[in-house]
Amino acid sequence: LDEMLLMDYRDLHMQDSLEAQKEAEDFPLFLYAMPMSETRIFFEETSLVARPPIPYNYLKKQLYKRLSHYGVKVEQVLEEEFCLIPMGGSLPSFDQR
Repeated sequence: LDEMLLMDYRDLHMQDSLEAQKEAEDFPLFLYAMPMSETRIFFEETSLVARPPIPYNYLKKQLYKRLSHYGVKVEQVLEEEFCLIPMGGSLPSFDQR
């Protein structure tokens, strides 16, 4: 991988059963992949908007399933990131500090 991959919505890794296909439809996920060096790649499996939020363990399971489908072998995890950005709330007050 020599270039960044943004919002890869392909769900080929979730076509092995009717249940997996339904999950792919009900919980659309996408992948970010960013090469950090010749031997390190940052991967992130995420969803744009989901209510309730998709659990981290499910995202991790789907990331490993996706990587396995494409023949990517994870040799070492250097860091895990956990982030939740609330969406759909009220607009901020412009006079607040």
